Amino acid sequence: MTRGEERGEPSRGDYASMARAALVLYGDGLTAPEVLRTCYGVELPEEFFVVAEADPYELDLSVDLTGQPWDLAVPPGQDGPGPMGDSERAILALDPDLLPLVRLLDYEVVPNGTFGCYRLTELAAGRTTVFRVRVSDGHCGEAVRCADSLLDLLHAG
Repeated sequence: MTRGEERGEPSRGDYASMARAALVLYGDGLTAPEVLRTCYGVELPEEFFVVAEADPYELDLSVDLTGQPWDLAVPPGQDGPGPMGDSERAILALDPDLLPLVRLLDYEVVPNGTFGCYRLTELAAGRTTVFRVRVSDGHCGEAVRCADSLLDLLHAG
């Protein structure tokens, strides 16, 4: 447990602490972009919010959404994807700079367990680059650049 977690501060590795922090921030009147900027320390691009506001489950995408950041982008009273899964934890343990966004489902193109992720350092630099990483049996492969943006990744899938 980190010192921040001991003090009750949000930690990306602890979904419950992130959800609690988001609830407090929404209660303070912050918008979804402000909540996520506070939680992750970077601006998430507009493309993320366009997908989140469009109800991603109705878009018929060839992806599953991760728990973070999608659930945190949904104000209280609305349903989001749910808590962080084991694969997301494995990605975060491998590289804390990665922010898992989607699990790719087109198995003819990518192997099962392949995720598309933003890098927080790329977002901080104003870039929306998406990286692909594969998780198998709790082990992560290396993150490889795969698209200029989340929308490019979704359009290709």
